[in-house]
Amino acid sequence: MDRNPHQHEQNERGRTSAEKILGAGAGEVVLARVDTMMGNDGSLPLALESFAAIRDARVAEQERVFFVFDHYCPSPSAEVSRMHGAIRGFADRHGIRLFEEGEGNSLRILAEEGIVRPGALIIGADSHTVTYGAFNAVSIGVGSTDLAVAMAWGRLWLKVPESMYIEFAGALMPGVSAMDVALELLGRLGGSGAAYLSIDCKGEGLSSLSVDARMTLCNVLAEAGAKCVLMPRDSILDEWFTVRGLEPGPHRVFPDEYAAFTERITVNLSTISPRVALPHSPTKVVPVEEVIGTPIHQALIGTCANGSLEDLRAAARIVSTRRIGRGVIGIITPASRRVLEEATAEGTLAILLAAGFMVTTPGCGPCVGSHQGVPDDGANIFSTANRNFLGRMGNRNASIWLASPATVASSALTGEITDPRTFAS
Repeated sequence: MDRNPHQHEQNERGRTSAEKILGAGAGEVVLARVDTMMGNDGSLPLALESFAAIRDARVAEQERVFFVFDHYCPSPSAEVSRMHGAIRGFADRHGIRLFEEGEGNSLRILAEEGIVRPGALIIGADSHTVTYGAFNAVSIGVGSTDLAVAMAWGRLWLKVPESMYIEFAGALMPGVSAMDVALELLGRLGGSGAAYLSIDCKGEGLSSLSVDARMTLCNVLAEAGAKCVLMPRDSILDEWFTVRGLEPGPHRVFPDEYAAFTERITVNLSTISPRVALPHSPTKVVPVEEVIGTPIHQALIGTCANGSLEDLRAAARIVSTRRIGRGVIGIITPASRRVLEEATAEGTLAILLAAGFMVTTPGCGPCVGSHQGVPDDGANIFSTANRNFLGRMGNRNASIWLASPATVASSALTGEITDPRTFAS
């Protein structure tokens, strides 16, 4: 079945947002026209190899394909540099827009450039492509081979997912952020509680969450197995586009009143306190009070999950005029060059540098363990990233704990896990 990306066929029970965008009911298989395709240097080598194996392959519509260097930046080896060179050559030959080393994370850049729009179907060869659901789009992480097929055909076979509904109520308390909400949900859902599900998010509580906060929520919910997560198009999202001089397009997607959901969850934001994910699973979540005093040796703030200007500001408010603890390695990885420039212009970066943090190239940074920031044996790393699997940052003899920028910044000051409400005003 081919997909009309903006068709809404009424039926007795109504449609979820994913069903509307994909143009079919849950469980049906569609040959979907893909609006935006993304690959990065972590996934493109295999994608280009797969593309070359397709007979008489050519990029169907290059204006819908985007490449990003973000995993290995700057290049840590001659081998990686050769790989980057091969990707540059392919992009040049096929007229594909490439975001170079230092421009930032693939899950941030396309939004900043106005490429991601409401009502679209987006695929990316990165498991956290669900991040773009913050823009009222179906955004799905796919394998490198799937990306290659989509590049060649402009379409991809997809099974329309069933959907879960999350209602957000209340407002966040001081010292609590979207990362705490995301970890709370991971604790509830576990690693497979949203497996191959689309998640429709609604509720008056979203009015207190910025677009950056919504991106964090969508990003981290990939760890519960979510196929995609859709935030509403509302005044907050429209303002995000307006202040950047971007055009969101005409589409506004929402679930029908009688749409079928596998489960309905309510999250009262006002009842959530700072959360921490214990090694070695992002779903092993406890309130910060249960782990206060645990020593930390490295503090990482940034990456695709929590590297926005809003996140860096939250960390800067905590550290203020203070210095990070003796023996703590503090690392800031902005999500994009634009975030870095804005943080520099307004003085946020100066506060973090004065506190003793160092700044890495915008992008993935130490999260993937590919070069910079590999921890020592026995080290405890406190990170705002989305994954803390054993060996994730390049050393299987280290332990990674996950938390919000405020919690990580507070803990960097004391040298041990600390409740951010100790410093939050």
